[in-house]
Amino acid sequence: MPLKDKHVVVTGSDGFVGRYLVEQLKDRGAKVTPFDIAEGSDITRWSDFSRITKADIVFHLAARTFVPTSQKNPRLTYEINLMGTANVLEMCRVTGARMIFASSYVYGNPQYLPTDEKHPVNPTNTYARSKVLGEQLCHAYHEDHDVPCVILRPFNIFGPGQDESFLIPEIIKQLKVGDVLTLQDLKPRRDLLYVSDAVDAYVKAGEYDASNYEIFNIGYGESFSVEDVAKKLIKLTGNDVELRSLRIERQGAINDTVADTRKAKEQLKWQPAVDLVAGLESTLNA
Repeated sequence: MPLKDKHVVVTGSDGFVGRYLVEQLKDRGAKVTPFDIAEGSDITRWSDFSRITKADIVFHLAARTFVPTSQKNPRLTYEINLMGTANVLEMCRVTGARMIFASSYVYGNPQYLPTDEKHPVNPTNTYARSKVLGEQLCHAYHEDHDVPCVILRPFNIFGPGQDESFLIPEIIKQLKVGDVLTLQDLKPRRDLLYVSDAVDAYVKAGEYDASNYEIFNIGYGESFSVEDVAKKLIKLTGNDVELRSLRIERQGAINDTVADTRKAKEQLKWQPAVDLVAGLESTLNA
């Protein structure tokens, strides 16, 4: 389904992924309504949705996303991530819009790799639990009120403009100011997806109309350790940097993640185009 002239709402429009998504949607001729707390629109206030009287598709990206912060304040995390999602789904019900829901981290420590969408969900922290509950709300609104929903489960998105509390921006920040790079734990492995590939998946999910309810994994399909990423960035900078580990494991740490993306490739006609080194180089030079 082409996005041209469609009325599209993007929650979290001023966030890391949201900014890129808004631009891509506009490039495709969509009529985009941004919705972000930075612009005074709060997903936890139902009254803030009153100005939206027409919507064909809603991309729901707004959430409390940083795992350690979510763990420290679970009440606020559930309020934003769960009640906010309920409000967005209700707006979809009222306007007849389709919901594209951003989920993540729902598998926990995987039972097998690569991990497909049939893998049991096993959330291990407050953020992940809030996303599983959000997915259940999407399913409930689909079953009870015929709201079409596509749930995307991106793995680890990175790229220019990401908050410095995340791994790759933190590494780059340290590399710019010193000759020692100190990280908590070098062992965890992550499936890292460049932001332009993630946005392309969201766009294709918005265009998808072969089913009224689907779940798709979105990832590169290969994992790299924190040490791998750090060494690649050190090499790209050309600096003589010592890499140190504090050997501190994060509570509920996940050892490895690899996305099985065959379903997205087959049904969304999506696949990543930017490998890790190219993505790191673009992020470093931004």
